[in-house]
Amino acid sequence: MDTKKSEITLTVGDVVTRKELSAEYGGDTQSGMVTPAGGRFIFLFSDPRVLHNYGYNFDGWVTDDLSAFDYTGHGASGDQQFTRRNEVLRTSRIDNRQVHLFLAEGFAPGTQQRTHQYVGQFTTSPEHGWRYEWVPVDDGGERRVIVFTLESMKDTAPSNSKGVARPAAPPARELLVRGVAAEQTNAVIVHRAETAATKITRSERQIEDRLRNALHVESRLSIRPAGSVSSLYTDVWDPDERELYEVKSSSSRQNVRMAVGQLLDYSRYIDGPEIKCVVVIPHDPGKDLQDFILELNMDLIYWTQDGERVRKFSR
Repeated sequence: MDTKKSEITLTVGDVVTRKELSAEYGGDTQSGMVTPAGGRFIFLFSDPRVLHNYGYNFDGWVTDDLSAFDYTGHGASGDQQFTRRNEVLRTSRIDNRQVHLFLAEGFAPGTQQRTHQYVGQFTTSPEHGWRYEWVPVDDGGERRVIVFTLESMKDTAPSNSKGVARPAAPPARELLVRGVAAEQTNAVIVHRAETAATKITRSERQIEDRLRNALHVESRLSIRPAGSVSSLYTDVWDPDERELYEVKSSSSRQNVRMAVGQLLDYSRYIDGPEIKCVVVIPHDPGKDLQDFILELNMDLIYWTQDGERVRKFSR
């Protein structure tokens, strides 16, 4: 009887072929996402050469310490959906499936058979561990792909990892700004702020959710500037009131300055009637920073110690 292994015996840094993995654990040797029979494992393979054939490459490390990795979903044509393998990966944490990541490394000696380096076990949040990106297609249009953000289960990335260069997507032909639902851009590890501190971005997410509940607004903006290879995502966008909110987890000067800068950057891409930019922070930042925000014709929202939401309006 052909018995496959039920436990991973690989060591981070091991280099293997797809054929060897299939012989040991089962599963096919072609798909980028492999779910060997038995349902315990999900093997993910990332090869920028292959992705480049489809006109994009969002795969790659997104933190300097190699603790988070972006991985593009399954589906070579049309909009990617949360069906089959994509849904299996999205719900892997709930279903107790082990997600193991392999990066293209080279070729087996004397052959054209690809080898892959094992970089460890990862997990992804079913609610917040993914986002949508839009990529060009041959007819001049676009299609939607799912980009998962994988979090390392431990210090698994090998010190000699070659990694994956990112991004290698072709630049956008023209500016594209669109409203998207909040759940369409929920990868919170690194994409909602220029930081790799997970606990900080999660704190921002809590404040953002609190604001959304108060405003009854469930949208944000996806902005892809002309010549850019990826999209920018705002925090809360209220299309009816034309108000753009930037949320920070701290009321420090550094965070206030960052929020102001991001709002100035985002707002220059938004056409139509004048918009109102709003800085959202957890506590009163003091008179000096209040004046800084209001003098820029931006509003300010914070909460008192009693939990009351305060909004300061610019002149």
